Amino acid sequence: MNKDNILKFLIPLVAVVVILESVIIVSGMTKKSSTSMMTGSETQTPTMEETKKAEVKDAVADIVFGLDNKTMQVGKKYTINVDAYAKKDFDIDAMDLFVKYDPEAFDVSALTYGDTELGKPLTGKVSKDKGLVVVNYWIADANGYSFKMNKLVNLVGFSVVPKKEGSFNFEIATGSGDGTSDSMIVEKASSKVLPFASNQLTVNVSK
Repeated sequence: MNKDNILKFLIPLVAVVVILESVIIVSGMTKKSSTSMMTGSETQTPTMEETKKAEVKDAVADIVFGLDNKTMQVGKKYTINVDAYAKKDFDIDAMDLFVKYDPEAFDVSALTYGDTELGKPLTGKVSKDKGLVVVNYWIADANGYSFKMNKLVNLVGFSVVPKKEGSFNFEIATGSGDGTSDSMIVEKASSKVLPFASNQLTVNVSK
């Protein structure tokens, strides 16, 4: 084989080797990148869970339902209270409270406000079409309202009359998606929305 023929054979061979090496390098980089992305996504899950736990842990208050008896009868009247139990001292200048219920299962009426220091809310109503008890507190006092650790403060009370049998829930609405029924506590000093925890009240209704 003469020199010219050798060159004609070697040049394509070298080109093929270079192309193969390039493919191998790119493939390796892609796998490494994919592995990094998967590792990143795996590490995000515990972080999100820790954040959720921190929100509950850092709650300034528990908003809880009070009821003498969770077993009800159709047609009889019962009183449900919603209270805030402060887990630390803090001051507020506003609070929005939305209590969700099933309007087909209950008639809700007669809102009451037991804590005179907190005062009467700016708004207190029952939205029967949405199944919400709506209470908006705006504190007129320049110093705001002070919640004290371990003190129970009544936010609202209301009467319910069951209309049908079954198991039903009352709960604090924490977001409707459109911002119209987000329960929130607004801190006086910073105007920040403070985290809180809440429970769900389940009642059983019979005839």
